[in-house]
Amino acid sequence: AINPGNSGGALTDAAGQMVGINSAIASGNGGNVGIGFAIPVNTVRRVVGQILKYGYAKYGNLGVNYHGRSVEILQSQRGRSQLSDMVGAEPPDHGLILTTVMPDGAAGKAGLQKLDILLSIDGQRLDDTLNYNKAMGAKQPGDQVSVTFWSKGQVHTAKIKLDEIRGD
Repeated sequence: AINPGNSGGALTDAAGQMVGINSAIASGNGGNVGIGFAIPVNTVRRVVGQILKYGYAKYGNLGVNYHGRSVEILQSQRGRSQLSDMVGAEPPDHGLILTTVMPDGAAGKAGLQKLDILLSIDGQRLDDTLNYNKAMGAKQPGDQVSVTFWSKGQVHTAKIKLDEIRGD
């Protein structure tokens, strides 16, 4: 069981081998009954190695921000109608609506724009922010990803070389 206050502690298997670092618990009553979350040991090794070598962790970055309520907007007739009025085409029913695209960032160089909708990364369908985090979590600067996105009624696919973002 993971208790509140155990964050940062080792998560081990029955043989005593570390498999992760406890990071959070989702509990309805504030106790240890719920779902525990841990950072996988392979992620810990990679991040610690980078911190020791560079002084910070490196992550791959598309250079975009997306609307945190994209799912609700794209599932709502009102939201879809408003977005359609803004861009001139009926949007898809899933994905992440881009609110910012850095012009000199990886996605900006590949032609993505504000109000485009990210549909998938390397085949991982983007239904919510969790899927985005899973698709991008292990990506490093310089990695190439295949991004499928919707823009003004057209679906496009682009190969994008990721920029670096620092995890200080």
